[in-house]
This record gives sequence, C-alpha cells and structure tokens, in this order.
Amino acid sequence: MYAYNEIVQMCLNKNIGVVDEYPIPGAAPSKAPANVRRGKGKVGSLHIVWEPLPPKDQHGWGIGYIVEWRLPRQDVRTENSWEKEFLPGNVSEFVTTIPGRNQYYVQYEVRVTAYNMFGVGRSSPIQYIQSADDIPVAVPNMVWVEAYNSTALMVHWTPVPNTRDSMKGRLQGYKVNYWLRYGEDENQATQASFNGQIEQALVIGLLPDTWYYVSVQVYNDAGNGQKSEKYPQKTFRRAPRMYPTEVHVHSYSSDSVMVSFRGVSTQVEEEPLQGYKIRVWETFDNSKQAYDIDVGRAVSGIVSGIKRHSVYKMRVLGYSRGGDGAMSSPPTLFTLGGYIFYDSSSTLVLPAISSATVSSSYIITIVLTKICLYLNTISLEI
Repeated sequence: MYAYNEIVQMCLNKNIGVVDEYPIPGAAPSKAPANVRRGKGKVGSLHIVWEPLPPKDQHGWGIGYIVEWRLPRQDVRTENSWEKEFLPGNVSEFVTTIPGRNQYYVQYEVRVTAYNMFGVGRSSPIQYIQSADDIPVAVPNMVWVEAYNSTALMVHWTPVPNTRDSMKGRLQGYKVNYWLRYGEDENQATQASFNGQIEQALVIGLLPDTWYYVSVQVYNDAGNGQKSEKYPQKTFRRAPRMYPTEVHVHSYSSDSVMVSFRGVSTQVEEEPLQGYKIRVWETFDNSKQAYDIDVGRAVSGIVSGIKRHSVYKMRVLGYSRGGDGAMSSPPTLFTLGGYIFYDSSSTLVLPAISSATVSSSYIITIVLTKICLYLNTISLEI
C-alpha cells in the first residue's frame, strides 16, 4: 500500500496529473467537550472549564459552545431549569456571577455542548462542580513545635474541620510561617505550604542553635485563613562535623564482615555524640539505596547480609540530636573477603558482561595508571 504523497509523486512522474479533490460536507460536531471541571474564580462566581474541540472534531465553520448550569434537584418531584449561555469561538472556559449572599462553594450541575454552522452536537455528561471558595474562617489550634535536628523543626497542630462552614470551600492544605525570634518580625516570615489534611509538618533549612517563632494557617482556592498563635522553639546545635577515620574491614563469617574505625569528638557548638552509623550499599547501586547499621557508641560493628562476588561501598558517620554528621571519605570499597586497597583517582570498577553460563556477577577492575590492588580473600566460581 502506497502512502498518499507517494501516489501523488508517481502520478506527477508519469504526467497523468493529480486526482481531483472533492470537499467533504460539513456536519454538527460529533464529539462532546471533554474534561468539564471546576475552575477557581472569585467568591460569588461559578467558573466552568473544559477541553476545546480540536479542528478535526469541529466538522465545520462557526465553532462555539453552549454552557448550561443549574442547582441540583432537592427531591424527586422538583427539577430546576437550566441557565444557558452561548459562547462563540473555540473557547475553553466560562464564568458567571451567582447572585445572593453565602454563594460560596455551592454545588451545581453543569454541561457543555459544541455547535457550529451545521447544527448542535452532543452534550457532555452532567458534572457536579462547586462555585468559588471564600476565605476560610477556621484557625489551627494547639500548635506546638519540637526541635527535629540542627536545621529542622517539627510543627504539630490540631487539624481544622474540613467543612463548608469552617473552610468556606475545600481545604487545600496548611501553611507554616516561621521567622527568627530575635532580629525579625512576623512580616519577614518565610512560608512553607503543605497539601492535604495533615496534623504535622517538617520545616527544613533552618540555622543551627537558633530560636524561631512559628505559626500555622489553613488555605483554600480563595486564599489563606487567619494565623494561629505563634510558638517559640530553638533548633539543636550542629551535628558532628568531624568524620571517622582509619576505617578497616575484615572478613567475619560466610555472609558478614567486621568494620572498625577511629571515632570522633564533638565541640561546644555541636550536640553531644550519641553514636555511629555504618552506611553500606552495593557499588553499582545509587547511594540513596544505602542502609545503615547503628553500632551505638562502639567503634566497631558487624555488617551482615553481604553477598559473594559483590563489591560494596561503605561510609561511617557519627550522629547526635543535631542529625547525621560528616561521613568518612572517600568511601571504603570492600567485598566479603574484606577491604580492597585501591587508588580511587586512577581506578575504575566496572560490572562484567552477564552470561547465561555464569551463575553470579563478576567484577572487572581496570587499572588505568599505576596502582597496587589486592584482595585479602576472594573466591571465584566459573
């Protein structure tokens, strides 16, 4: 089967001309507008939005839309009449003012129909949408804050009722305002938004060992509600800034290794050391997939679940109430047999090409420049 352009080119090459073109008769739109939904708008208005028909579905000149809306029936014996508006052009929204007081977040039935010069098309299915929100009157209470680490605070509150009377619409979420207790006022507050009906939020990116004021407020499509009472809280001092050194790895059992290292001490501006973590991940995994082994205040620990013929990376860090401290550097490379001595500036470690006859993955270590590489113990199976 030839494409249309190829057929035309064949006709031209044979000097037989192009087949005559015939216009296709127009018709009313065959498809109903899709994705009829609620817009935002201002309080006292009904904002209706839909997807306009693409040219291939318009079927003629003079495209336009009929937008209809009404209040839902209150009982089976009565039905409200449709309000109707004709909109010329391939538009995608319509806003009408709703008369009367307290017309915020009122439910309506709406439908949209496309038309053109040949007639009226099919109406969209009836959708139930609400008029625009008003400013919420609810205020979060029982706000309290606790230090999370040196740069974050955990903020708690009692959620507000997500009702029409309290929210004057639909709750979108909460906003946490925070500012320095000394040196800033509330007008200089930074605001963090959190979606949904929640009762706590983590505020990050703060200064260590610093006092803050915190307040909370709700928000909807119309705007923000009133702020809660402010609550003071101080972040913890810094996490350990020194990192463990002299990290050594030795074979321990058939699936584990022994790790030892030299610990760290903390300074006055840092929180007291609580313990150490050994962070481990496979060489070819992302470091975000690492898992931690908490060894407490000990300067050694066992890492279990190590697979044969796999190479791992490890970093060791101290932690405190201030958070995780600096990690040992560079990462320690090891296998089930123990530590791998290598020069990270001149060595590239790559996975071997898989084979159907090989039951487990092997590691190829490519020496790019001068290097001394050896494994304490490793067995390979062919």
